Amino acid sequence: MLETTVNHDWMPLVISLIISFAIAFLHYESLGYLTKKITRTKQIKRGRVLLTMFVITLTHLASVLIYSFVYYAMDNHLGMGSLAGLEIKNFYDYIYYSLIVYTSLGFGDIYPTGGLRILSGLETLNGLILIAWSASYTYLVMNRFWESEEKSGTKEI
Repeated sequence: MLETTVNHDWMPLVISLIISFAIAFLHYESLGYLTKKITRTKQIKRGRVLLTMFVITLTHLASVLIYSFVYYAMDNHLGMGSLAGLEIKNFYDYIYYSLIVYTSLGFGDIYPTGGLRILSGLETLNGLILIAWSASYTYLVMNRFWESEEKSGTKEI
């Protein structure tokens, strides 16, 4: 009898790409919503900058949580890798690891094995791109609303 084994080494890559594109879409939609909200509202101009920072921060935190859930599922339910360096794992460890990877801080106390290495690499790339996108968006918002405030001669708090 001939045994055939199916190699599923490509699955972590597929999952990683799907999650990365979904999170990029989440940021696209968040910034689109934010643009509509801050251009149509009559709130204080500097308040729009604060709203921008708040929404962007929440979107990044949501991204980290999504990645955390994926790490947890790939580690505990799909058997596609593990986070090494931990004796006992709880969900906060996955959040911590995802936050470190997303921001490319990389302490090195926890490290991925197996398919989680692919997800970690793509999360870092995605995090860098999305943080840069958020920074440039924030710059444009600040430039638009703080510059118009100075030109008009009014200073709103």
